Amino acid sequence: MTVLTPKSVREVAAWIKLWRPDDLVDVEVAPEPRITVQTAGRPLVYEADSIRRLTLE
Repeated sequence: MTVLTPKSVREVAAWIKLWRPDDLVDVEVAPEPRITVQTAGRPLVYEADSIRRLTLE
């Protein structure tokens, strides 16, 4: 299992921001890694498992 560091979570958030430039991207690294993308509709929430999968791609 890939260990998520604050740096790797921020790198995934930066990639999402490039992919979705008009949306607000919020990063939480503690207590659990989470990236929330505020879209025009409902927010997209990436939890630790989803972030891990994105770090492997």
